Amino acid sequence: MSHEFRTPMNAIKGFTNLVLRRGKDELSERNQENLQKVDQASDHLLAMINDLLDLSKIEAGRMDVTPERFDVRELVASACDTVSPLIQDGVELRQDVDDIGEANTDKARVQQMVINLLSNAIKFTDSGVVTVTAQK
Repeated sequence: MSHEFRTPMNAIKGFTNLVLRRGKDELSERNQENLQKVDQASDHLLAMINDLLDLSKIEAGRMDVTPERFDVRELVASACDTVSPLIQDGVELRQDVDDIGEANTDKARVQQMVINLLSNAIKFTDSGVVTVTAQK
């Protein structure tokens, strides 16, 4: 089952990166940014697929945590880029992130949580502002 899920996602990632590399001079800046968002979204979806495949570990009460150091501001910016295609007219996404430096925890899990929270906030906001705030 793992192969059936991962293979199409790896193809999407591979072809997206190929177009980004080979078409760098021919693609507009906007198209390059959009392809980078596709690449980020496919990374997120691949991580979710991996999490689903690890469901038996979670149900058994054994969740693996892989701590690593990462810049919080970069993580929030990446999460906002990932959800930006979900934003409808009349809704604005803002970031209010202090220069808090690095965190040392499971980056993929934190990013997944931030993306899930942002996705829900955007989905249930008809008009107005969704703001991500991170501070010490």
